[in-house]
Amino acid sequence: MPVSSLGHGVILPSLLGWNIDQDSPTFLPFFVVLHLGTAAALLVFFRREWVSVIRGFFRTLATRKLAGDPEGRLAWLILAGTLPAGLVGLLFEKALSANFARPALAASFLILNGVILLIGERLRRRRAKRGASELSLWQAVAVGTSQVLALIPGISRSGVTVVGGLASGAEKALGEMGVAAADIVSVAVPGSFELPLAAQAAAESGRFDAIVALGAVIRGETDHYEHICREVASGLATVARESGVPVGFGVLTVPNEALALARAAAGPENKGAEAARAAVAMVDVLRKLKA
Repeated sequence: MPVSSLGHGVILPSLLGWNIDQDSPTFLPFFVVLHLGTAAALLVFFRREWVSVIRGFFRTLATRKLAGDPEGRLAWLILAGTLPAGLVGLLFEKALSANFARPALAASFLILNGVILLIGERLRRRRAKRGASELSLWQAVAVGTSQVLALIPGISRSGVTVVGGLASGAEKALGEMGVAAADIVSVAVPGSFELPLAAQAAAESGRFDAIVALGAVIRGETDHYEHICREVASGLATVARESGVPVGFGVLTVPNEALALARAAAGPENKGAEAARAAVAMVDVLRKLKA
């Protein structure tokens, strides 16, 4: 499950009573060096992809064209997605540094991070490397903006990215099918287990033609995963049958973080988009059957 390494790095010394001065000016640089090690490993592992992206970047500078160059387009999207967190970090460096080493703050945001993961509003499936290059500029900025939360210890970068992907895919798919943005109502729930009750309330309100339930459940070491998955799937199916309101099932049930992130990537198989398309298709089916 995506977790915040910064959050645990701040909380663990306090829990174990380690004699570490978290207000020391060397504390933050220490964590930066640790993350540079992780970043270096990722750079080495994905070296071929990075070489392609860098080449694409310089190629687009030379041709001044993004069309037909997915690697070059991806390079510019990465830059656009990096800007929000960079700007916020630069502008609010002192405030972030002053609150960085507070265990209570980190613990609170770890709890919030767990809620965000269970809501899981944006997961997409990446079929090929080009998928990410299909994002629009504003979608890349939106994903980058969600990364700003990860500047706070306790918020996971991968978690907010996962949550950022499903809802974006669903909204994009609805827009492509002619649904006006003003007609889309987004409601967050504490976790995937609460989705059926929220869906039932929405169906009974009579305000909605269809419901798209989005979330993510990642397998852990206990059988809790099986119970949650079974109840969520059964509950949402019951809501659809008893209310007659179509419910698109966009709840990811995956064994690990990597698969969750893969299903959050840009591409035609975005799980949020698939759920939205299924819900709208069922609206049409039911109308034809009742005609």
